[in-house]
Amino acid sequence: MLPVSADAALLFAFGLAIAIQPLIFAMTRAAVPPEEAGKALSAVNLSFFAGAAVLQAATGPVAAAGGVGMAIGFLGAMVLLGTVLFLGATRRRD
Repeated sequence: MLPVSADAALLFAFGLAIAIQPLIFAMTRAAVPPEEAGKALSAVNLSFFAGAAVLQAATGPVAAAGGVGMAIGFLGAMVLLGTVLFLGATRRRD
């Protein structure tokens, strides 16, 4: 079982990582023509909710197998994976 300080650090890092959501909405709006902004923002919003639903379903078995600390670590790892994928997908290629 992880110590309380490790759980607190993981939750803090998770909070910092998820705070990027408003910036992703702004990036989406800037990346599409004005007449397509509604559809694009709806798709981004749907992806946030779908991702949360999938992670919630996946976290249950992880918590059952390794406890709450393992579940928090799993969520942190998924946020890091999402960050790496996002950076790879949005990196400008000159």
